[in-house]
Amino acid sequence: MLIGWGLFIALGGCAHQQNNGPASPGTGKYAKEISEQEEAARTASKASERMQAHLKLARLYTSYKNPQRNYKKALKHLEIYASLKSDFTYDAELRNWLSALKQMDRQRQEVDQSQRDISKLQKTNMHLKRKNAELKKINSQLTES
Repeated sequence: MLIGWGLFIALGGCAHQQNNGPASPGTGKYAKEISEQEEAARTASKASERMQAHLKLARLYTSYKNPQRNYKKALKHLEIYASLKSDFTYDAELRNWLSALKQMDRQRQEVDQSQRDISKLQKTNMHLKRKNAELKKINSQLTES
């Protein structure tokens, strides 16, 4: 199901750019467009313009063509968009997209925690191996004596 949502986000995220595709990987057009939209989100005088800038940022950050996708930032901008959108509760597509990004963020956090746990376990394992080697040496000495 998560893979399906990921595909939905990737395809839906760049649907608005199909004809004028902003960039191929490595051209910097995504970074430029993101920078422009972030500026618009901060400085636009109308709430509707800020709202649209946040939606575009969410789409840019999830686009499959973006070599530096960032689902966490996409979630942040989509949440801002949803908070500004008066009829958010009736927009099933937006709610599905938001739900998928939240699930992806939770899973990313779980993976990060798992990696920290693995690192701790590896350190503990190394310590126990050293201790085991010391005990084997002591055991060998005791056996000889």
